[in-house]
Amino acid sequence: MLKLIIICGFLYFLIRWIVRVLTPAIPTSHEPVELKACEFCGALVRVDKAIKVHGRLFCSEDHANRMR
Repeated sequence: MLKLIIICGFLYFLIRWIVRVLTPAIPTSHEPVELKACEFCGALVRVDKAIKVHGRLFCSEDHANRMR
């Protein structure tokens, strides 16, 4: 019975180690993300991913084209 408990414990820690190695680490970025509202719909969009047209920010190309 003791052998079974030891084998199960070993397998448990081996599986946990394999999952940690194979799972990509989540980057720990502590930089704040700047959000702005889309000029067309008002949805919040990251400034670095927004579509910029004449100094105005949009969440998609479609919304940027509709405001022209």
